[in-house]
Amino acid sequence: MRLKISAIPAILACVLLASCSAPRERAVANGTNPVFSPDGSRIAFQRLDGDVFKIGVVNLAGGAVEWVEEGPGNAAYPAWTPDGALAYMWGNDAGTAREAWKKGSQSGYGLRIREPDGTKRDLTRGRCRDYTPCVSPDGRAVWFVTTRGVESESASFSKAAATRIARLNLDWAKASHRGTEARSSGHDGQVLDLNHPEAQSRGEAGSHAATEGAKRDVEIVLDAPNGSNSGYVQPAVSPDGSMLVWGQMDSFFDGWRICGKRMDDMAPKEVAAKPPCPVTPSSLTALSPRWHPNGRMICFTGFHAGDDGWGVWVEDVYTGKVRRLCTGETPCFSPDGGSIAYDRDGMIFVRPFGKGDIPNETLPDAREEDAPERVAWGCEACERQDQPAARDLVANDSRFVFGDDTTVFIRAKVSPGDGARQFLTAAYAEHPRALQLYASGGQMWFVSFDHAGKFFAAKAPVPNGGDVRVLAVRTPTRLLLSLDGGSPAVVHTGGAIPLDTPQRLNVGAGAAAVEIGTGWPRELPKPPTREDLFK
Repeated sequence: MRLKISAIPAILACVLLASCSAPRERAVANGTNPVFSPDGSRIAFQRLDGDVFKIGVVNLAGGAVEWVEEGPGNAAYPAWTPDGALAYMWGNDAGTAREAWKKGSQSGYGLRIREPDGTKRDLTRGRCRDYTPCVSPDGRAVWFVTTRGVESESASFSKAAATRIARLNLDWAKASHRGTEARSSGHDGQVLDLNHPEAQSRGEAGSHAATEGAKRDVEIVLDAPNGSNSGYVQPAVSPDGSMLVWGQMDSFFDGWRICGKRMDDMAPKEVAAKPPCPVTPSSLTALSPRWHPNGRMICFTGFHAGDDGWGVWVEDVYTGKVRRLCTGETPCFSPDGGSIAYDRDGMIFVRPFGKGDIPNETLPDAREEDAPERVAWGCEACERQDQPAARDLVANDSRFVFGDDTTVFIRAKVSPGDGARQFLTAAYAEHPRALQLYASGGQMWFVSFDHAGKFFAAKAPVPNGGDVRVLAVRTPTRLLLSLDGGSPAVVHTGGAIPLDTPQRLNVGAGAAAVEIGTGWPRELPKPPTREDLFK
């Protein structure tokens, strides 16, 4: 079929309009995890070459690539300093983490920096994993994720959780390095060049001293959220240095989300500090945040139900509005905020970022802590009432039907005594001991089961003497146990078993008062929200 001449301008206009409706992206290099240089003219990235990660820098004007670190060993997660140096993770340990631990090896995955003149030096070393560094806007500190002090300081790549957030003073590290290397090299003021083939043997003693000094100066500012099945990734400091955001996984079964704190609240882990605030909505899986230079937006890797894969997302952190820009991962804004880089299928792309990309959608942000307290059943003087200890419930009593999306609490006053005591057992068709509260071995236990019938429990030491006020909470993903108003012990699970067919409730000796209800109990403070962080 032949087109009329008069139709061609209209068709051409449609083609031009379609090409302008979406920003053009251009491929700049093979690799992942891109990050713009301070002047925006280059992008540092990592590339998997065989089974080894290496780091390169691509010049955006001409496309030439300079390799910063390329074997032996793994180099990944580049981050620029304000003066154009590159900090990154580096390690070369051929053995397993356990083998390294047994032989006392100092090999692991530490942080290394390459100065603008090409000089390289180690910032941290040890039998641990220090990775995803971020340099503060003033260039005086590097923030990173570490496995120090967790699971024998495992250097294994396979353990993605059980991590902490740490900070290293770069001013101190530079001064310590200069003094240490002057002693180890025998030449005052000479900086050890790690590219030199004799560097390792020449500086071994000094490197060990530097390692010990660096360990002393590494400050753990956030411990693993909930033990070995939780952790952090990719901390990012806001442009004005007032806030820190990061990717957080609360348990192996929970999805990633982005959380944050103000720097004023970043206390050492031994000091009671304010809990982190969620930044991204609960319905969105999110990690790897980076800031827009205006300090109002972050970009991140995200996934929402219905997406065709991981995407590049942007959020206005003050309004909570989000926008999915395109398919991709690990995005990063340019220093002027006019471009955004990301990777997809092993290729790094750059596209413009403008007014049409401003976040415009509000996603659901349901929180289990927002459900109001409702008491389903209570016994104010259980031991003094003329009724048996075992109380038979009416089958299918709706007051005791608790779905897997229901938060359930037990409020009780008990007398633990010296031996083992069973205070409460809730029997269901789904499990004969679906909920249990008992004391044994000097511990108070709150027990339930997950979808697979796997036992999980929260426990806390029983205070000495007298009655104990107990608050036990089962949320869709956690068990919490608080004694006498103290901070609750928390254990995470892959999903609580639904309790649909109640059969019997046993209230044992030593339980003076019991209440069972749904929703968030009034005694427990609600965790902070995004609005608390970005007021």
